[in-house]
Amino acid sequence: MSEPTDIAPEILIVGGGIAGAVSALLLARQGGRVSVVDPFPVYPADFRCEKLTSDQLARIRRLGLFDIIAPHATPVRNVIVARGGRPVDARATDELCFRYDAIVNAVRRAWPSTVTLIEGRADDIETSAERSTITLTCGRRLEARLVVLATGPGDKLRARLGLTRRAIRANHSLCIGFDVTTAAGGPLSERSLTCYGERAGDGVAFMTVFPYADRTRCNFFGYHGPTVPEIATLRKAPLEGLKALMPGVLTILGNDARVAGKAEFRVTSLYDIPDPERDGAVLIGEAFRPSCPVTGTGVTRVLNDCERLCETHIPRWLATPGMRREKIASFYADSEKRAADDASAKNAERQRDFATGTSLKVRARRIVALAKARVHFAASRQPRTALVLRSSAPHQAGSEPRAGAVMLAEANPRILA
Repeated sequence: MSEPTDIAPEILIVGGGIAGAVSALLLARQGGRVSVVDPFPVYPADFRCEKLTSDQLARIRRLGLFDIIAPHATPVRNVIVARGGRPVDARATDELCFRYDAIVNAVRRAWPSTVTLIEGRADDIETSAERSTITLTCGRRLEARLVVLATGPGDKLRARLGLTRRAIRANHSLCIGFDVTTAAGGPLSERSLTCYGERAGDGVAFMTVFPYADRTRCNFFGYHGPTVPEIATLRKAPLEGLKALMPGVLTILGNDARVAGKAEFRVTSLYDIPDPERDGAVLIGEAFRPSCPVTGTGVTRVLNDCERLCETHIPRWLATPGMRREKIASFYADSEKRAADDASAKNAERQRDFATGTSLKVRARRIVALAKARVHFAASRQPRTALVLRSSAPHQAGSEPRAGAVMLAEANPRILA
């Protein structure tokens, strides 16, 4: 629902991305009056999360979001794992692949009439234990009992509250995403590929190839500085950049693969917010602490924040007068929230060490990971044809593989042949 409304909301959410959109929906389902401030009435294209894993889908279903999201996503039922440039395992999975903006807009469309979208940019914030105020750049002032900051890494409103980032690591990781096509066209069909770094210390986390809509998508994750020559090449000419970083992937992708459109790029710096408790305001998602995308825990943390805040803490806070910082502190001290935050942070360091380290310990971990993958595939008793993916493009028996077929076999490890 769009503005205007003369009814003062109980909750004012600043930021209409996935954290803000889901929070507004959960609060409205409980009968709350919610306003969301965001510059865009329709959320624009944004290079963020593009896949939900099986554990995340379990939470999506529990929150009643699956039927909202699923029509705008492409399912993946199997994933092939490649290490050292060769496929070594095939696993069943339950994933959804999508464009981030499509999912955000789907959740927004599911808002009931008790949610008001206010188009604008927040310029200032004043909080107190009773009422808090957001001032937009146009000068309009909005009041509510509680302000939820779902503003991502933006610092302006946090600075107004006297909150500053504590840096953990600048340029911790990066992600480059691009679409690929082949002569025959057609995306993969319900299967994906995860190809891990090929050499100890190469700084490569992994590259994933998956379908969404009518496209085949490639996302590269690594720990290189954004100005490293190989990364600069990867951004401008992704397949050329892969020659230096992941040469085995080119064997899998095949000579007929072509990049469609411009590559997208995102760098993640890690930080947290010490002593975030303030009267009348609470931070969720990246506004509180970002997640390294390599770990795949960003959506897990966001959904956990939304669920714990909107279904446990805010109902308790609204039941009694005031919004003093002592109330707000209970959210940051929530055991489930802290467990999710801590697990994500530890995983970020572990994954980085695995990709950048060259110690005997790290090399041993890489050897064990490869051995486990091979043992898992052998124990599953899947036929070797399990290491074959095909796109939706037809392929006639007896003919040469078409340039839309996805072929993965131990003897001929090609993905887009």
